[in-house]
Amino acid sequence: PDVPSHIPNCYAKIYYLTASSYKPSESYPKIKINKINELLTIIKSESNDLPALFKKCSPAVFLILSADNYSISQGSGFFITSSGVAISNYHIYDGYDVAIIYTEDGTKYEIEKVLDKSKDKDYIIFQVKNPYNRTFSYVTIAKKEAEPGEQVFAIGNPEGFEKTISDGIVSGYRTDENDINRFFIQTTTPITHGSSGGPLFNMKGEVIGIISYRKGKEGNLNFAINIKKLPLWKYK
Repeated sequence: PDVPSHIPNCYAKIYYLTASSYKPSESYPKIKINKINELLTIIKSESNDLPALFKKCSPAVFLILSADNYSISQGSGFFITSSGVAISNYHIYDGYDVAIIYTEDGTKYEIEKVLDKSKDKDYIIFQVKNPYNRTFSYVTIAKKEAEPGEQVFAIGNPEGFEKTISDGIVSGYRTDENDINRFFIQTTTPITHGSSGGPLFNMKGEVIGIISYRKGKEGNLNFAINIKKLPLWKYK
């Protein structure tokens, strides 16, 4: 018989190993053992392996520079489709004459079209010009929100140091100034100038938020926009 559903995979494996030892000729326990081994391998590969997660997720993250005749602003962003639809913070783009993004291989791209933006919610979704007809690495959007206490990590370009990874936990959820519940994710993940617009990931390598701002010069009061609050389904 199948192992009861409430028994964890590690004990389920022992259950089927015991069954197989009593009836070595039976193939069913051996099939179940193989499936459990595959599942445990997947779980192990997805849990807390930051080097592997960084390697998987970082190609979708880019540096963005916005400039006018007087100043330059820098930040981060990431692709959400293979065709070059991307997202960042609105404040990185706002008020500047031109914005250029630089991908992992050093190639630069211009913004072709702004698809959606909100100054109040501090996000911008845009399509990059793609004269080389390239396919872009892109992130996976999380299907559900992370729980407070859950481990997370960010990839961005703080102070221009490209592809910097930092980690922390979800501290809680906060409302925004328009009283949108759970709009901001509070996190202990360190961020600084240049991190804004980058992705905040769960430990499956799925994006749960967009790094936005921090409060104070010290401490762990850092905030990301809850990606579940944005209409990304329109562009996927």
